[in-house]
Amino acid sequence: MGEKTPLLLPHVSDGLPVVEPLRYSETWTAADMLYRAFEKNTEKRYFNDADFGPHIRARRDKPHVWWPLLLLVRAQRALTVDHGNALLSYARPGEKTPGGWLVNLLRPLIRLAMPKECRKRRNEFVEAMKRLEEEALGDRAKEMFTLAGLGTAPEAQGKGYASALVRCLLAMADAEGRATSVMTTDAAGFYALHGFVLVGETWIAKDNPKYDGPPVPVRVMIREARKTG
Repeated sequence: MGEKTPLLLPHVSDGLPVVEPLRYSETWTAADMLYRAFEKNTEKRYFNDADFGPHIRARRDKPHVWWPLLLLVRAQRALTVDHGNALLSYARPGEKTPGGWLVNLLRPLIRLAMPKECRKRRNEFVEAMKRLEEEALGDRAKEMFTLAGLGTAPEAQGKGYASALVRCLLAMADAEGRATSVMTTDAAGFYALHGFVLVGETWIAKDNPKYDGPPVPVRVMIREARKTG
């Protein structure tokens, strides 16, 4: 198997979800799915509370989600179930998430189209993630697989798609004897079911006088490698 060839776990006869590499033709479906999948998440509610309405947000944000997916496909770092209706992106040990440079290039342009308070909240979230990752993982982050993104279309949730994708990534990590890290907000319980352990946590939105919703958790979790064979 080449370094960039994903280890897939297709299941057909037993009726379990089939995990495949994401294709270019599926990227727009995946971008639309990712936009919709997180609308009810705590951090998205925090952002949306200070943002424009849903129609403007969709026109602005979906292309911003779509462009990095093209680079993820090129780098073979995106796995899917049901042709983009569930997606997992990842980075191998020591590498940055493919498409990160494009996101960093376009992020300032996208955020110019956001209200000032929304930009402030998003920056608060990103900075909290960076600090927490450094505190909780340090140099060890370079030795791990990184689960960079995971989402399932709302209408496809409950079918085991996300679990199939996570198991596939963990099988790759186990084959190399590597741990896997993930940053999450509301999904800590889901990742715990797959062997991830919470190693760091912080909260944002607690002291914002312009927001009366719940505080937003930012969590980093690790799943240690397991012996294979």
